[in-house]
Amino acid sequence: MLAVAVATTIAVAALAIMAVQQSRPAGAEVFEVRTDNQSLVINVVGKVEDPRDAATELRGHGLEVDVVGVPAAPWLVGEIVAVASDDGEPAVEASGGLVRSVTVDASDPPKLTINYGREARGDEGYEATSSDPECADRAGSTLTDDAIASLRRTYGPRLRWQVADSQGIREAQEAELLPLSTVVDIVPTSPVESIVIVTNGVNAAPPGMTCAS
Repeated sequence: MLAVAVATTIAVAALAIMAVQQSRPAGAEVFEVRTDNQSLVINVVGKVEDPRDAATELRGHGLEVDVVGVPAAPWLVGEIVAVASDDGEPAVEASGGLVRSVTVDASDPPKLTINYGREARGDEGYEATSSDPECADRAGSTLTDDAIASLRRTYGPRLRWQVADSQGIREAQEAELLPLSTVVDIVPTSPVESIVIVTNGVNAAPPGMTCAS
């Protein structure tokens, strides 16, 4: 009888654990919230899958929040890309173009609007973008006719050109590009358009400007 009772207890416990796991929102564990003196620190620890679940997660900590998707480059989908509040600019820690943490007053937290990257629809422009992670494979390559055609196939069909030099970056037309120009960076702006930043002629790119750096 004891063995039966133990087995039954284990089975009931296992069912309880399964019930808790199944009831957990799919978007849970996007955020980790902790108290630091008089502040609430919201750390981003995962990606948003369902904005309603992610918002519910924070509301469980007494925060008023909207989690809103903005069209983003593919590598930013699900990532937290911006945070705003109804009471000035919140204290945001970011790196690599991504929000890593937000700190608010624990006694009177403002309403937050948290933007995450969502997949763009059709040729919708990206509100959140950055250098293409694969740009490093092209950085420093010479801008030949074949290279331009390859860029257009991969990042176009529309390409916008910008020239980088010691004075900064300026817009340019394709006809203005000189022989021996090299690719500096590639920043997609929609599923059908990208900005390609190049040097003009043999000029070197300013230090730290290339996507390979």
